[in-house]
Amino acid sequence: MKKLGLMLIVCGLSMIASAAPITYIQTAVASGQAGESSFTDALVTITFLGDTTNVYNDGIWRHDATGASINIAGIGSGTLTDLGLTVYNNGLLSPGYAGFGNGVGTIFSTANAAFAGYNLQSAIGPIAGTVYYRSDLSYGSTLGTLRFSSSSDATFEAQMGPGGEVPEPGTIGLMGLGLGGVLLLRRRK
Repeated sequence: MKKLGLMLIVCGLSMIASAAPITYIQTAVASGQAGESSFTDALVTITFLGDTTNVYNDGIWRHDATGASINIAGIGSGTLTDLGLTVYNNGLLSPGYAGFGNGVGTIFSTANAAFAGYNLQSAIGPIAGTVYYRSDLSYGSTLGTLRFSSSSDATFEAQMGPGGEVPEPGTIGLMGLGLGGVLLLRRRK
């Protein structure tokens, strides 16, 4: 019976799934408008904290980026509010693009061959490259409607978050059930 209990504990511990926190950061110097405020050659930074278990591939590597923050030097900080906001890597296009977009189009992305095999699940960069943006689109934010009219080269990076790996709540629950079963078997003895 002790061997069975020990086997259950070892199996339970070996099945712990882990989520690794990751922060995606896109920067560019851009001009445009945020609500009623215009900006010229301002540093624009889009940041999103996620975890690697939420990365998926629908032909393009993506991570839902709902709640991504934006900071525009001289204007302030806010939150991007568009539905369908994702951080993505389209390694299918040459040279490879990584950045932020919504269901309609790209907000900012960085073109660089280093993104060709990148799957958004590990640290990378900072990697600079030619910026791609859509001047014909506008984006919702708590700063007001955003529209970019020009931009210089951009930089994309992903940093693994502090604290290392965090066990998934469902996995912890299953492990607890397994330990409860072991204790019940032991109590019957």
